Amino acid sequence: MPVTVIAKIQQSSGSFKLIDIADLEAAGNWKLLYIDGSAEVVELALGADGTFLQANGVAAAPTFAALVAGDIPTVQTDLELRIPLANPIVASAATQLEDWIHKKPYNVGHRINKLYARAASNVGGDVTFKLQKNGTDITSATITIPSGARIPTSATPVAFTEADLADADVITVVQTTARTDAINISIYIYGDRDVVSAVA
Repeated sequence: MPVTVIAKIQQSSGSFKLIDIADLEAAGNWKLLYIDGSAEVVELALGADGTFLQANGVAAAPTFAALVAGDIPTVQTDLELRIPLANPIVASAATQLEDWIHKKPYNVGHRINKLYARAASNVGGDVTFKLQKNGTDITSATITIPSGARIPTSATPVAFTEADLADADVITVVQTTARTDAINISIYIYGDRDVVSAVA
């Protein structure tokens, strides 16, 4: 059942006063009430479908508004891409081992900036890989597994110049050193997953 407001007491300038009950009783349907800088009750109409109540500072009236670029926090971390190489490392250098097509079906952005690698067994000699995006080298995106090891010397992924990934971008893994081992490798790429700032 409806609630009838009888009175409300509000502190103002160190003293207490009664808010005019008529202000509350006269409020229209589907409204919000707030107290303005003069301690008056103000009626605010609900916004259009899909809009949100927006604060406009401590000394300004709130409003309903649609989301715009910058309203949503941008960074959500922990993007990991694992690319298992279909072909084992081979004898010739500068050999393209894998083309990986990035698909981004959701309204997010992807940025990559770290690289790691792991072999199925110990390699017989140093083997180095690099990443390309759409056929162009990504700056500093190079990693080496040393002879007699399955993983790089450092346990920390190699940092490289950040690259944005758009839908259908092609990431290519290229072997840049000659090896004869028939060993499978997995390449790990790390970065950030972002909410797209412009709201569609």
